[in-house]
Parts: sequence; structure tokens; C-alpha cells
Amino acid sequence: MKKINNNPNKLNLGFFAENGLTGAAHGERLRKLLLKEDFLFKDNCFKTLKKNHVNVLQILINFIIIIFKYKFPPSIIAAKYLHLNGPRQIRNSKIDTLYIDSLHIAFLLKNFNSNRIIVSVHNYDPDYLLELSRLENSFIKSFFYKYESKISKMIIRQLAKNPKIKIWALTLKDFQSLADLLGSENNLKLMPHQLPVYKNTNRQISKDYHKKINLLFMGGGLHAPNKEALDFILKILDEDDRLFANILGSSWQRKPHPRIKYHGYIEDLSTFFLDDFLFICPVFSGSGINMKIFTAIEHGLPGILSEFTRKPFDVYMHKFPDDNYVVVNSHDPKIWSNAILEKYFKDKE
Repeated sequence: MKKINNNPNKLNLGFFAENGLTGAAHGERLRKLLLKEDFLFKDNCFKTLKKNHVNVLQILINFIIIIFKYKFPPSIIAAKYLHLNGPRQIRNSKIDTLYIDSLHIAFLLKNFNSNRIIVSVHNYDPDYLLELSRLENSFIKSFFYKYESKISKMIIRQLAKNPKIKIWALTLKDFQSLADLLGSENNLKLMPHQLPVYKNTNRQISKDYHKKINLLFMGGGLHAPNKEALDFILKILDEDDRLFANILGSSWQRKPHPRIKYHGYIEDLSTFFLDDFLFICPVFSGSGINMKIFTAIEHGLPGILSEFTRKPFDVYMHKFPDDNYVVVNSHDPKIWSNAILEKYFKDKE
């Protein structure tokens, strides 16, 4: 990949939207690794916008500013970030490469004079937001997601009109969807995250693994695809008494089961990855690359994936560690249970 910044008097600058301690935050770290490796970005070149809690009145004011001052499509998500629109001391600076890691903070472009601009599209926001609207039970939230989906298309079309802007798609699906939307535009490129490097940890094998098999699922309880996954995990547990599930993540409306444990938010995940756990990802909806799989890969955790969650990783082709994962193309909990047992005991041989 060609190096960009050959002028030491100009800055390379990357902006990220804080998305909390979620899979998106993990993806941000992997994206920064890619930028540092290929574009000579440094740690001090990255700025993360923290989305503070704002009241309805402030969002409304920001919404109006977005439209009239920034000439930006009326995105409510963008309005939440508006009052944190970049460090003042570097506004209007000469930027060699400006990287924007979200459609909804692309209004920042107005603040900078840059030779080259890259906007990264995560999970092709319009499709992802539409998927969330279909899964959402709340009418208000469902309407919000549909509205933001339409606005996201407006933002993408606006960005595509600027010949200086390159749009990065995260997955093959993203790339194809964007190509369909933009037609003959030639500023679109497929650029996945950097694939994690396995950390060589000494995993401890349980002596009583014939009696207890610990499964691990990661994700927030407010995300609809994760809720569906939990319901499916409960069905898997009923298939075999040796299976125990550990759910990592915040905001779960806990469903009781004698062999399930909710750990809440865990700051240091390494404590789990050092032990004898099997990662499972029975996710069947959503969009883009499932970030929790990156975490499992990075810690060398073997696992069972749904075909839905494995498919987006085709963008990495031979680099994906398929030998460590079993892919199940089924919604039958019995088939999943059998796959888990087969994988688990095979790894113990």
C-alpha cells in the first residue's frame, strides 16, 4: 500500500466517534493499527470524539446548526456529536491526510483543509440501521432507525460528489451495496480492519472437562441480534447438561437458567481467555463484520460460528483462522450442541 504523507510539515489526522466499550470500540483499535502500519499515522494523530449525554433541547439546536451552518444532511446521530467538532487549535490547519471513521462525523470536513480525505463506512450504515429498525420492538426507535437510514444515504451521496474524498467499505457486502447506491462513482475502495494477531497465552485445560463445558458469548444486552443469540443459547443449554454459558457484556435483561451466568461489563477480558472456554456466536441477523469474533481471534479462543457471522470475513480470504473455528449453517440447537461437543473434545485430544 502506498505511503501518503511525505511532507513532515503537514499533519495526518484521524477522527473517531466514541462508541462506548463495545465491539465498535474494539474495531477502532484495529483500524488505528492499520493506519499506523500503512500510512505513517502516529498515536498523537488520532482524535476520538466523546459523545456526552445531551438533552433534547441541545440536540435540537445542534440539529439546526448541522443543516444551516455545516450544510450537512439532518442526521440526529451527527447532532449528538456536533458540540465536540474537533480541537480548535488544529482547525484550518494544513492536513495531508484526513481520516474520518464514521459517516455521522463527516461534518468535520468543513473544519479542515486537507489534500486527501478518507471516510470509512462501518457496516454500511443505511443497511445496518434498517436491520435495527426491523428488529426493534419500540415504534419510536424503529422510526428513528429508518429515518437515519435515509439520511445516511444522503450523506454518502454528498460525500461521493467530492473528488478528494475516498470512501472505504468494511466488507464485500458493504462494497457491493455502496456500489449499487453510487453507480459509476470511482472513489470507493474495499478496506477491512486489520485482522488481529493471536496473543500466545497459556490456556489452562480443565481436568473435569467431561463434566462441564464452559461456553462464552460476548455482547451488549441492548442490541437486538445479541438478544436473539441469548434466546438461542438457552435452547442449546437444554440439549446437554454439560454445557454452561457465560455472558459477558452490560445491560442484559437477565433470563434465569441453572447453567448460565451473567458477568456484566468486564474490563479485562484476558481472565476469561486464559481459561478453558469455548467461544460461541449464534448470531443470525445484523450487518457487517461481527466485532466479537475479532476478540476471540486475538486471544486464540476456539469457537463455533454461525454461517451468517463467518461470511463477512471472506474479505480476509486465506488470512482468517478457519482451523480454529467450526461454522454451523443451521438454526437447530441440537445441531449446535453436537458441533460444540465435537469441537470441544477434538481440541482436547
